[in-house]
Amino acid sequence: MIQISDNRLLAEHAARYSLVRHLQPNSEYQLSRSISSLGEYLNRQAAIDDLTGETVSRWLEWLEQKMAKRTVAGHRTNMLSIWRHLAEEGIVQAPRQVRRIAKPDPCPVAWTIDELKALIEQANGAKTYMVDGTPMSTYWLATIYTAYETGLRKSDLWRVSLSQIRDDGSIHSLRQHKTGRTHQPRVTQRTLSLLRQIRHDPPLAWIGAHVRQWYIQWNLLVAAARIRPGALQQIRRTGATHLYREHPEDVQRYLGHRTPTMQKHYVDLSLAAPQVNMPPEL
Repeated sequence: MIQISDNRLLAEHAARYSLVRHLQPNSEYQLSRSISSLGEYLNRQAAIDDLTGETVSRWLEWLEQKMAKRTVAGHRTNMLSIWRHLAEEGIVQAPRQVRRIAKPDPCPVAWTIDELKALIEQANGAKTYMVDGTPMSTYWLATIYTAYETGLRKSDLWRVSLSQIRDDGSIHSLRQHKTGRTHQPRVTQRTLSLLRQIRHDPPLAWIGAHVRQWYIQWNLLVAAARIRPGALQQIRRTGATHLYREHPEDVQRYLGHRTPTMQKHYVDLSLAAPQVNMPPEL
């Protein structure tokens, strides 16, 4: 395998990029996955010299044979973000003629209430502990309930401190990390009690050795619940979908969006508004 000096490795520059741009753990992890994927395609570690239109385009074409276009588009965005940063630093040439990915219309998938209950039951049975002694069952239950009740993204869930949650469950002084918009969600008393049992603050922040462990444990939890696979964002879609069934006018605020058009990325209409009328029976 070709040996590349550390100062040419894309992963080394990504670490500095994450520090300078204040990337959240999730964004840092997703960027590392994209760089690892490029390395897998090249059959060696990816280097800054690989940031050429032809190499990156062929990598994206390779990914399209294996993944959904929306996933590939995410990898493209990750790679272009660090590429543009390195170009600003004068280390590489700016991106040019990189393969575009035509994303299909959104087709959000939400869990049913029964699936979410199965996940909660599995979380309640967790037997391990966090490094500070907090039962993982308490942490997972608090995570699931808070995500469902507030509709917050994981980056915001991990940043909400106990001092931001009033005794009535309302959350104040919250500015969404992704959009910069203020948001005023709330949690139930059951969830607030769980959050206060966690021994660190912010209570939903991951305090393990590496954020990758969070993803591993989450995927194991979902698999053990025997429900359809899904990231934590699946709960955000699930909450929006089931809220839409009863109060469609409240979904925009629940998601913290500026306009209602973004709902199409979150509301699973197969659950929220299933087709009623059908053709005549044959």
